[in-house]
Amino acid sequence: VTFLESLFIILVSTAAASALGLIIASIARTEEAANWIAVVFTMFMVMLGGTFFAVEPGSVFYALGRISINSYANEALRKIIAEGGTLGDVLIPLAIFVGVGAVALVISRIIFKAVPGGK
Repeated sequence: VTFLESLFIILVSTAAASALGLIIASIARTEEAANWIAVVFTMFMVMLGGTFFAVEPGSVFYALGRISINSYANEALRKIIAEGGTLGDVLIPLAIFVGVGAVALVISRIIFKAVPGGK
């Protein structure tokens, strides 16, 4: 069961990250620009989200890291895998993934329409 719950969290968080990638694609003028924007964005998300370094609750970096979907993915996966939680225990991170994904899809669609030649 833990495997399926983890897989579900990974799929939902990947969908949110992909939607954010669509925003990057909609604002970048060239493929190379999109690559660089994605690298900077990804490093920001990974560093502040606590993926590489532990971020102590209550610190400034912890507060900044809460804008990174990586922090919610780490929290949800830790709760499921290490603490034996269930999907019911990670409803807030799941809701954040769904919300971020939906908002990012709408924003990317608006930007794509606003760009000359967009559809």
